[in-house]
Amino acid sequence: LTALREIGDFAGSSAEFDAGALVGRCTYRDLIAGTMEVRTAQSLVLAHDTPVVSAKGLVGRVLRSEGHRHWLQLLTHAAAAVAVQTEDSLVHGLALGTGSNALTIAYVPRQAALERGALLVTSGGDGIYPPDIPAARVTRIRESDEPFLEVTAISTADLHATRIVLMLPEWAPAARGDLP
Repeated sequence: LTALREIGDFAGSSAEFDAGALVGRCTYRDLIAGTMEVRTAQSLVLAHDTPVVSAKGLVGRVLRSEGHRHWLQLLTHAAAAVAVQTEDSLVHGLALGTGSNALTIAYVPRQAALERGALLVTSGGDGIYPPDIPAARVTRIRESDEPFLEVTAISTADLHATRIVLMLPEWAPAARGDLP
């Protein structure tokens, strides 16, 4: 009940998620592999790359969908990439999954004004995820000889405990006509 109330509050707080968002329940997760299985009450097929969020932030995207069962790639998956930015939109980067709870934030310029603890939200620049969804919190910033900072972050969504998710089929590339 707590998880349903939490996701209801989340969906209601954002008008863009309210219309067309589908509630799913996590039935299986493999955090090492970066995958999750979600089940829905209604039988449907979701488009590949349909974004998935929890009350605490971005979870990932749909890889495969069959009836009541949907398989997700988590944003921590080693092949996952999400365009992110700071809340004020001044610093942009690419959150890359590492296969663990940590994310690498790539392509942050050395001169960027980024601080530990900064919240990173989706920018929408990748064409998969809608803008302004909390995605990660910066945990470490280190300068290097490279033109970019070495930035590490953790997911804002508690992927170990996420039970209820919202799937956003209105934002899937196929729903917007981005795919041939």
